[in-house]
Amino acid sequence: EEVALKVLKGATGDATTDQSARLRHEIKLARVITHPNVVRAFDFGESGGSRFLTMEYVPGTTLREVIDARGGLDLTPALQIAKQVCRGLAAVHKAGIIHGDLKPQNVMVMGSGVAKLMDFGVARTRARQEQGGVSVVGTPLYMSPEQARGAELDERSDIYSAGVMMFEMFTGQVPFRAREVAEIMQMHLNEPPPDPRGLRPEMPASLAEIILACLAKHRAQRPATAHDLDRWLMRVRV
Repeated sequence: EEVALKVLKGATGDATTDQSARLRHEIKLARVITHPNVVRAFDFGESGGSRFLTMEYVPGTTLREVIDARGGLDLTPALQIAKQVCRGLAAVHKAGIIHGDLKPQNVMVMGSGVAKLMDFGVARTRARQEQGGVSVVGTPLYMSPEQARGAELDERSDIYSAGVMMFEMFTGQVPFRAREVAEIMQMHLNEPPPDPRGLRPEMPASLAEIILACLAKHRAQRPATAHDLDRWLMRVRV
């Protein structure tokens, strides 16, 4: 069976027993996710002082590569990818896991058009958060306001990141960009997102409204669940 190996950056044999135990525990949780829009995680191992994950091998390219090659994607395929991301997120959340680093680099797009979420390198469980495991980790361009503050995350934090990713898929640009990481994080915290129709005038108003709802500063104003977001996207006509 073909599998993919991912060597964990900076993960060496001097890692604490607690860190290894936590990784094993989270891989065990991730292993129960068998959704077609999520890359399967198989096991955790150590060899030669390095720690690695084994996972499903997915032939295709990352969404990052697709966006870089094309800029803003055609509305219909981009909408299909967005729906699949929502369905994958719903399965992840059902398993009690918050992804925490949703971005185009962590979405694989196969030649058939199937999109799969991957890379739970900074994912955390609700139980781990309740034990004080919250810290500012993730990718600033796609980070929710609460993540930028180092606050506890929930499903709606991933939905914010999905909103950033959708904004980029449809317009070719992220909503917030600056030279300094601290400035980007402040923009997530304080700056209203631009209307994506300013960059893509032919975008349906309903789709722009959904993206802006995902990018609400206060999580209570975002779609409550990934399933809800998927249902909203299903109503969009392009």
